[in-house]
Amino acid sequence: MNQPINNPAFYYPAVFGQQPQPYPGQPAQAMPVQTVPVQTAHVQIAHVQPAGYPPYPQPNYYQPAAYYPAYAQGQAAPGFAITPPKDPRKTGGARVVNWMCLLVLIQIVISFLVGTVLVAATLALGFNIQTDELGMALYTVAMSPVGLLPPFLCYMLAGKKDWNQYFRFENKGGFTSLLVVLAGLGVSLAVNFPANALMQLLKNLGAADPTENLLNLPQSFPAFWVELMGIAVMVPVVEEFAFRGVVFSSLERFGTGFAVFGSALIFGMAHLNISSVVFATVAGLVMGLAYAKTRNLWVTVAIHALNNGMAVVSEYAELLVGPDQMLLLQNLLMFIPLGLGLVALALLLILRLTKGSRERRKALAAQQGASQQTEYAVGQETPPLWRQEEWCPAKTQEEPPLSPLGAGESLGCLAHAPSFWCMVAAVGIMLISMFL
Repeated sequence: MNQPINNPAFYYPAVFGQQPQPYPGQPAQAMPVQTVPVQTAHVQIAHVQPAGYPPYPQPNYYQPAAYYPAYAQGQAAPGFAITPPKDPRKTGGARVVNWMCLLVLIQIVISFLVGTVLVAATLALGFNIQTDELGMALYTVAMSPVGLLPPFLCYMLAGKKDWNQYFRFENKGGFTSLLVVLAGLGVSLAVNFPANALMQLLKNLGAADPTENLLNLPQSFPAFWVELMGIAVMVPVVEEFAFRGVVFSSLERFGTGFAVFGSALIFGMAHLNISSVVFATVAGLVMGLAYAKTRNLWVTVAIHALNNGMAVVSEYAELLVGPDQMLLLQNLLMFIPLGLGLVALALLLILRLTKGSRERRKALAAQQGASQQTEYAVGQETPPLWRQEEWCPAKTQEEPPLSPLGAGESLGCLAHAPSFWCMVAAVGIMLISMFL
């Protein structure tokens, strides 16, 4: 009959089916010869599966790596429930939109404060700048760099941004760039029709056009040249630096479509006047697409400058050619660029289709060539691991880029930016003031 072993110092824990073994240095004769009962061995080797025996029963439970419970509609999750992690694309996109809208709001505040101080100072000196054509032209031209440059320059300098990444001037070919400029100008001018129709509808409802007083001022050639050089040259450079350079490039990390749409909407609402908001938003879409295609900021500056220049010439048409030829000049400035823009759009579409078919043929030829010729023939020894590219320690894998945001996700990013709603409120206040 087996006796229990009372002194475990003389043996190692028994393994199933084996005799107990002495510790190192222990005399062999001091070890008992008894065998360990199966029950004792089974307890000592819990969760060890010996060969040739049926498996031990496993506990009737499991612990998943991650589990997010689904709750019925309208049912709130308990306080201890695990919430899924936030999407970095959505949170990052909303954060950047919030920053860009905040910069525009700062620009609006700066322009309002500087304008108020300037008007008050001129009134104190006995001169009303709002009734003088030249003074009002200088005031209008000066507000763009005074308001826009400080916040966006501070954003670039304080954030230590890479200027080459934000402002690109790639050469895509003179002919392609010319077509993009003409097409963008034609589409931008076409937007004047719905914008003017909206303004006329608001007037019929009792709204006052805030720019009507400016159009009734007496015109002069000095004021014309000031507006032409300022609004058609300086303003496009400053605004493209801000909206296509800083805003577009900041949003592009989350997708080109998101950058085009977001920068256009911010650019449109920065104009505050509802008819200008409609026109500038569509024009911002056009210039954003032009910048995405050419990666040349001078292309968007050219579209912006030509559009503003034609608007200034059309405004001073009576001064330039007289009242008899004024309507003819305005029609020529509208319909000739529209026709050229349609032709340019058709040519760009043809070039895109031919380029796409050519690229597909090249890809198919490359795929067929790769299937016929392999780097290592059958039976040839593959290179050692240390010679393969993926095992080379000198090369490191870059962090994969974020997947672009979809249309619904882009709208969600805009909706989660508080500064965006502040801009919407500013446009609404401007609209309400037109009826007061």
